Amino acid sequence: MANLNLYDSARQFAEGANDLNDAAAALRDSLKNGQASEEEVKRLMQRREEKFAHFKEVEDKLWANVKE
Repeated sequence: MANLNLYDSARQFAEGANDLNDAAAALRDSLKNGQASEEEVKRLMQRREEKFAHFKEVEDKLWANVKE
């Protein structure tokens, strides 16, 4: 069971990292082209913050499972 929990945590960590990368790239790209409205930039920044918070949660879960 411990191995299954570790595998699941590692999968969630990888997905969280991918989601965070996608959110950061979307924000970067919108700022790079200069065509995004202030509202769009705020929305992308909020999305990035949400993905970072989720990433932190799954990272903590992974470390907890590794230490077991």
